[in-house]
Amino acid sequence: MNWFNNISKLTTILENLSVRDRCGSELGHDESFLSWKNRTVAIRNSGRRVFLIGNGASASMASHSAADLAKNGRIRTEVFTDFSSVTATANDISYEQIFAEPLRLKMTEGIAATRNTGMGASKGKYIAFLDQDDIWLNDKLKNQIQVFEQATENPGMVCTGMYFVDSVGVVFRQFNGYAYKDQRKMIKDMFFSSINSGSIMMIKTECMNAVGLFDEDFVAYDDFDYWMRTAKKFNIQYINVPLVKKRFHGSNTSLHNLSVFPDTIKAYHKACQTHTFLNKYKNKKLADIYCKYGFEILTDNNTKMGRKYLLTAIHYSYFCWQALLIYLFSFLGKSGVDLLILMQRVKRFIFGFSSGIYVSKTGRT
Repeated sequence: MNWFNNISKLTTILENLSVRDRCGSELGHDESFLSWKNRTVAIRNSGRRVFLIGNGASASMASHSAADLAKNGRIRTEVFTDFSSVTATANDISYEQIFAEPLRLKMTEGIAATRNTGMGASKGKYIAFLDQDDIWLNDKLKNQIQVFEQATENPGMVCTGMYFVDSVGVVFRQFNGYAYKDQRKMIKDMFFSSINSGSIMMIKTECMNAVGLFDEDFVAYDDFDYWMRTAKKFNIQYINVPLVKKRFHGSNTSLHNLSVFPDTIKAYHKACQTHTFLNKYKNKKLADIYCKYGFEILTDNNTKMGRKYLLTAIHYSYFCWQALLIYLFSFLGKSGVDLLILMQRVKRFIFGFSSGIYVSKTGRT
């Protein structure tokens, strides 16, 4: 068999490779491999685990892949190829469950599923959430219950302000919540800022019964989605004092911007379906999102994909001057990207943290 014919056939196969997301939409080759890479990095940074399965010859491939991920990528892995486990599960349960059953026992639930488990087990009048990275300050719960009991608008949710702190507890930003009672304006501001955390939220059981549980299809933005759904049915009030410390560090899901990009887009589309008046702002917000991620990708030295995201931002809004500026600077190469990072630092120094448009995963703003 001719060696060059084999190479030609392999090239044809790779060129015709089709990759689709979980919704069935086809992804480009560069985009799909970038997503694969970012999700893998997110798994490593968060200390999660990759499970590999296979029977027959595939069992050897699964074991070899697990060894490579652990050795070269420093990623925790586990392989379900043990003959005794496979046969025992097939005999005691069914052959169709030889991988599903051990996976069910080993895999941990996502944040939304964990919250839903707690909500389902709750028996009190109020429900509050505390993410593992965050800290409630003194009297946080007491103050929220007091607002519930004294309010005349029958709120379904009461939120507080929060401090943003780094891994050693140093405050680098402060959010005091929304100080006005115009719910429509509050929803619009949340749509553009998306500043939220499950840890600042307290809901009534009545709210849970009407709104339902967290959407478990979200890896991130599940709290943003729940806030938006609650605002459709109930009044939301804020205590305009930071009573939570929101911690940011290298393993935060919130920091893995590229890996949660699909959830970001989905959350904003869903918000526009929940509150139809937001549709007139949707293109502007999507332009901002694609611009942010385009810049993020450029700092990761993926110029082609970064420009693609920036052009998408311009497509959504011709007035997204940030995307146009970054796109033009990208043709200057690394020096252009470095100059943009410097401009962001100067802007932050002059106008303060809140004026920064982009925060890269490396901490450069």
